[in-house]
Amino acid sequence: MTMFLILIFQTSSILFMTPLTPKSKEIVAYSHQKGGFEAGKRYFEDMFKKALKEISRVLKPNGIAIIVYTHKSTSSIYFVCRKMERKQIGWLNEVKEEIKNYIPEKLKSLWEEGISGADYFVSAIGSAVEIFGKYRKIMDYEGNEIDAVKLLDYVREVVTEHTLRQILHSRSSGELSPMTRFYLLWLWRWTYGEAKVHFDEARKLAQSSGIEIVLGPQDRRLDDIKSDEMIDVLHKSVLLWKKGRTK
Repeated sequence: MTMFLILIFQTSSILFMTPLTPKSKEIVAYSHQKGGFEAGKRYFEDMFKKALKEISRVLKPNGIAIIVYTHKSTSSIYFVCRKMERKQIGWLNEVKEEIKNYIPEKLKSLWEEGISGADYFVSAIGSAVEIFGKYRKIMDYEGNEIDAVKLLDYVREVVTEHTLRQILHSRSSGELSPMTRFYLLWLWRWTYGEAKVHFDEARKLAQSSGIEIVLGPQDRRLDDIKSDEMIDVLHKSVLLWKKGRTK
C-alpha cells in the first residue's frame, strides 16, 4: 500500500483541518473500484494533482510543504518543497549536462555516509529534480517536449555509471557490456542486500543498465543459451552442473 502524508508549514503555525485523517477524502488508488486498476490509477493521479495545486495556492512565499511518500516494502521518502520562480524552458542538452555534473557530488556524500540500495537511487532522483524542476518544460533542439520519464531514465544511467565506478574503484565501466553492468550491481548485492526485490524495481535497474530484464538460470533453457556473454557462460555452467554434464 502506498500513502502520501502532506504537512504544510507556514511562517508561524501548522494548520490542520481535523484531528484525524479525513478517510472519506483520502487519495488512494484501489484496483477494485469501479473501472478497475486503470480507473483507480487515474483517480489517484488526478486528485493528487489537485492536492498539489491547492498546496501551491495556500502556501506562503516563505512556507515549506513536506510530502512523505510511504510504502510497506521500501523506505519512506520525504519531499521538502518550497515555492520557486521557474524558468520557462530548459534545453535538454544543457539540463543533462547540469545533471551529469551535479548528481555525482551528491552521490559521493551519500556513499561516504553508507547509504545504499533503493535509498541511494531515490536520493539521486531527488537531486535531479532540483535541476530539471527549475524549468516549466524541457525541450530538445528539434522542438520536442521531454517528459519526466525520459529525464529519469537518464538520471538512472548517471547513477548506475557512478555506482559502478565506486564498485570498480574509479575504473571506467565503459568497456563492460550492458548485461555485465547489470549483473555486477546485482551479484555484488550492494543495491538491495538480501531483500527480495519487486519486479518493477528490477526492471528499472536493468533499464538503467541498457538491457531488458534478465531471467535467472533456473528459468532458462540450456539450448537457448548461445552467446559468450559472461553471465550466459555462468548460467550455462550452472545448468550443466545441475545435469551432471561438462558440455
